[in-house]
Amino acid sequence: MAVLVKKFARRDGSEQSGSVEQEASINGSQELRHEMVTGRGIEAIVNSLSKWVVSILFASIILLRRDGTALWGIIGSVSNSALSLVLKRILNQARPATTSRTDPGMPSTHAQSISFISVFAVLSVMEWLGTSKVSMFLCCLILASCSYFIRLRVSQRLHTSSQVVVGAIVGSVFCILWYTTWNSLLLEAFESSLLLQTSVFLVAAALTLAFATHVVLNCVFSPPQFKLFACVRFMAVLVKRFARRDGREQQFVLVEQKASIKGSPELRYEMVAGRGIEAIVNRLSKWVVFILFASIILLRHDGTALWGIIGSVSNATLCVVLKRMLNQARPATTSRTDPGMPSSHAQSISYISLFAVLSVMEWFGTSKVSMFLSCLIIASGSYFIRLRVSQKLHTSSQVVVGAIVGSVFCIFWYTMWNSLLLEAFESSILLQTSVFLVAAALTLAFAIFVVLNWFRNDR
Repeated sequence: MAVLVKKFARRDGSEQSGSVEQEASINGSQELRHEMVTGRGIEAIVNSLSKWVVSILFASIILLRRDGTALWGIIGSVSNSALSLVLKRILNQARPATTSRTDPGMPSTHAQSISFISVFAVLSVMEWLGTSKVSMFLCCLILASCSYFIRLRVSQRLHTSSQVVVGAIVGSVFCILWYTTWNSLLLEAFESSLLLQTSVFLVAAALTLAFATHVVLNCVFSPPQFKLFACVRFMAVLVKRFARRDGREQQFVLVEQKASIKGSPELRYEMVAGRGIEAIVNRLSKWVVFILFASIILLRHDGTALWGIIGSVSNATLCVVLKRMLNQARPATTSRTDPGMPSSHAQSISYISLFAVLSVMEWFGTSKVSMFLSCLIIASGSYFIRLRVSQKLHTSSQVVVGAIVGSVFCIFWYTMWNSLLLEAFESSILLQTSVFLVAAALTLAFAIFVVLNWFRNDR
């Protein structure tokens, strides 16, 4: 947590706590010391993560809509950010003196972007659900969360109150105007003109690609000096934490002890390689696969998606049962003592990868696009599975068995749904409700398990 706070504070301009620390050491002020500590507390983390939370909200709305309004919203989001930059140049109002950032602060870009996205999300929810109690609850939740994120820009002393208020007002008004322009002037023409559809799609795609490029470059270079970003240092921290979390401590302890006793260059190399980029990719692989699965579920949002969620948990349960029955140890090079046959990572990755491939084939048929996406998914999943062997967390036979079991179970589960349950699901409200409740309960249980697992590993 302390490491994350330092990194996040450095990224979001809250490095002013460093200057506050210097003043505290010079003036001996207890208030300044308190400000320094609270500025690097939990709110610093939430403030840094807020833009990613809002981005995920926006991406979810876009994926759920998948229509012309979604494309128009992407264009509007980028236009809103460009407007913020223009206003900053025109107004040229400085940020608070407590931050080391020298760019203008009026209006707050964070506040303006968060307001645009939150209002766009609220308008979409109202369009889908009307003025029901559910829509009112969701709208209040979105607005409350985004208001809190905006307030953090003031409490972290990155902006003044007037800067975030102006940003919030401009972003909200711009979103309403943008949304109204689409529905009043462009929607009817969009639905009847192939040229306009193509133009809007290409502009939205180009802006999305430009945004992704900007994020990548921002992660590699640190403007304006364009020095290598502190991501390198952050990588080192991630490796150490990920190794502890995934049971690879032996690569730092046992191997290092052997190297120090025998002076073996090979062992030293093995120790260093175990702390390389593959260790990070291995640790992040389950989150990449989880995001793939969540994206497929959101894109489908049908009975098959709910059945896929139930199947994913059933597949993981099957793996636990097989581990207890077979009770085969992991490689001696790992400190983990639980059984390794079959590999739960390999089994889950295979299930999700195959479920994604079957969904893509269902959507696109056997076109070149579906073939490319399917090959990409399978290749990525296979690489993630191979890492379990290269990181010496499983033997080859353990990951092969896990991959086979996960794939076979997915095919069986998918076929059973289409052959036996799909027709009954479409005609029975009771079955629809039952499948939904079971999938929702399993999703909630998974979320609770993840949270508890974080706390257990951080003790």
